[in-house]
Amino acid sequence: MEPGIRMEVVTGTFWKKDGALVCTPDGGGEPVDVVGILEPFVGLRVKFALHHWPVSPQEGLPGWGSCFWGSSEDCPAGHAKNPDFLVQVGGEGVLRRDGAAWSFDRDGAAEDLPLGMMEGHRGRLAVVQVVTADDFKKGFVLPDIPVDQGGNVDPEKVEALGEQLRGLRDMMAQLKTFLKEG
Repeated sequence: MEPGIRMEVVTGTFWKKDGALVCTPDGGGEPVDVVGILEPFVGLRVKFALHHWPVSPQEGLPGWGSCFWGSSEDCPAGHAKNPDFLVQVGGEGVLRRDGAAWSFDRDGAAEDLPLGMMEGHRGRLAVVQVVTADDFKKGFVLPDIPVDQGGNVDPEKVEALGEQLRGLRDMMAQLKTFLKEG
């Protein structure tokens, strides 16, 4: 992993493509491999959120409208039997992987990350690396401000970096709220 604070957020429809869990982002675009999002964070302390995310929550619909399985028994989240259930996992811990199983170590207690329950649902996965003062003492560096070949600041790249930082701020506020309510 390159130096700097790592963060990944994807919101969209989770489904299987060639046996792999992917997410097609809201607004379109190419499907994103979920393992590809998580792999760089293995062994790192992270803050994360994984949850079903209905666009317009509607009581009585499977997953409050986040489930595309309808009343099918095939829904991995069990919405045929419990339509009000929503996957809501969040917190801070060290991300672990054992084959296809993902978990996080929260102060010595391993908790599963139920990625399989996301298939066929609209949801969100957000992961950000936790950085401490000790990390900076060990030589941790923030990413450089993007410049072009002449050393000039590229306004589009700075705006994109600003957008990422605003997204991180918003995600952290949502995660904070989620953890307080959870």
